[in-house]
Amino acid sequence: MLQHFNKICLSLIVCLGLLFTLLPNQQARAGCEDPDTLTYAAMSQERAPVVAERIEPLLNYLEEVTGKEVEIYLTTSYAAQIEAMLGGFADIANFGPFAYVLATEKAPNIEAFATYSVNAMPEHFIPGGPSYKGILVTKKGSGFDSIDELEGKVCAFPDPGSTSGWLVPNVLFTKEEIGGESLKSYFGETVFTGSHDASLLAVLEGRVDAAFTWDSAPYRLWKRGEMGKPAEELELLWSSPMIPLDPYSYRTELCPELQKKIEKAFLTWHEQPQSKDFFEAIGGTKFVKMTDSDYDVIRELHEAKKKMKD
Repeated sequence: MLQHFNKICLSLIVCLGLLFTLLPNQQARAGCEDPDTLTYAAMSQERAPVVAERIEPLLNYLEEVTGKEVEIYLTTSYAAQIEAMLGGFADIANFGPFAYVLATEKAPNIEAFATYSVNAMPEHFIPGGPSYKGILVTKKGSGFDSIDELEGKVCAFPDPGSTSGWLVPNVLFTKEEIGGESLKSYFGETVFTGSHDASLLAVLEGRVDAAFTWDSAPYRLWKRGEMGKPAEELELLWSSPMIPLDPYSYRTELCPELQKKIEKAFLTWHEQPQSKDFFEAIGGTKFVKMTDSDYDVIRELHEAKKKMKD
């Protein structure tokens, strides 16, 4: 009987060995991917070296939790970031809310799993929480103290894929403040600067008269010593309703266990001592869980924009 039992055990061991050998191939056939290296795509809302330096400790922690190598891919536009995820070149990305909606329109295999929460800092135009506001600013003392004074003037926008810097102004600002007139007809000139930093610096240097951006952009410039206190340097002329902050997202082709490890890394990042500088730089406190449906409000804005004339 013992010999028979040993034969059964040996057969089970062989079968289990075959099962674990075949499992990765079965996962691949089922669309489940478990790559050795994860690529993180980040849009440079600020200058690329600033973003890379700030995010490096987080990516090191992501390597520790997932057991994978992690590479960063810094894009110069939301469009490039979307294409990197759609093509499978990138596995994780921190989209802007509007860019996320555009990405999920093209490929529903991109899914939000987290965003970050920020401290309330009224002196920096920041209400706090896992949401933010789009804002319109001019340079303090420039003479542009009301929206009416900006008619026919030069206004800066960061990127056509920006939520606060393009979608929200097109839908909400035009409806609430200029009677539905398009931005391109209301302002004498509209320019895309490529980033929120560039838009704000253009305002402060007098190269444009106003800029649409998001509430944390002036804080980040001030934190790096590149401008004075926002309330002393900028005139806040308009702010939007609350908008959910940037969705951190992954491709759903990644194996479920890997997805869980990625989520764990982000949601426990605030517990790590090395996260202090990261959160101080963005005025944040921690990452919080988000789902795709949290961005339905952006989808509603997008649908409204489609019905509008340029």
